[in-house]
Amino acid sequence: MRPLGAELDEELVQVQLRGSYCDKHKDKQVEFYCYDCNENICLMCSAVNHREHKTAEIPKAAERFSLQINSDSEQIRSQVRNVQEKSQEKQNRWNEFLREVDNAKCEIRDAKREVSRIVDS
Repeated sequence: MRPLGAELDEELVQVQLRGSYCDKHKDKQVEFYCYDCNENICLMCSAVNHREHKTAEIPKAAERFSLQINSDSEQIRSQVRNVQEKSQEKQNRWNEFLREVDNAKCEIRDAKREVSRIVDS
């Protein structure tokens, strides 16, 4: 028995242990993330093709992305809560409207009975 996701965790560990290699320089491991090109690059690419680009070491870029993901996630959760609250408010107003309609029906029915009683007498 393995916990759900264990295979994925094991695969990620294996990828981290052997590292990722540059697409252009097959013998070089990627060490940097280029924000301008949205790709991982090796030291050679950084020095030659991405010299003027904004780059960071992969762990630092990953930490920055992680913080941004957490921030975005909290904003999304907050907006979901707002939508749920608004939806509940609308449902409450709808239910109140339906109660008022039922009350109006009862008042109309009572008035009809009273009119009928007066006409009959």
